Amino acid sequence: MARLRPLNYRLTIDGRPLHTRAVIAAVGNAGYVGGGIHLCPAADVTDGLLDIMMIGPVSRWTLIRLFPLLFRPGFVKHPAITQLQAHEVIVDGDGLVPMADGEELGATPLRISCVPSALTIVVGND
Repeated sequence: MARLRPLNYRLTIDGRPLHTRAVIAAVGNAGYVGGGIHLCPAADVTDGLLDIMMIGPVSRWTLIRLFPLLFRPGFVKHPAITQLQAHEVIVDGDGLVPMADGEELGATPLRISCVPSALTIVVGND
């Protein structure tokens, strides 16, 4: 966490450009990531939307105080945190390392979209 520093993000959110600086920017369709971290706590896998969560430039001390809040759904109420929704997000920026489930995805720009009802789930009778 001590190595996290604000980076310049060039986002395109449903066709609208957004240039911002953030320590963390996450795009998700589900509310949780490994270990119960609530990066996108308002996400709903059935709404056809992606949730975007960004933590703006903050001091290391503030980031250390925010970290435990990532394990509770209410953390998005902090003034340093921005939450948006979109059908499609393009993420670009110098020095960004896009990741999914802890694995590097390659270089930016990265286009992320949500395809509603694309997954069929079959459940047994047990």
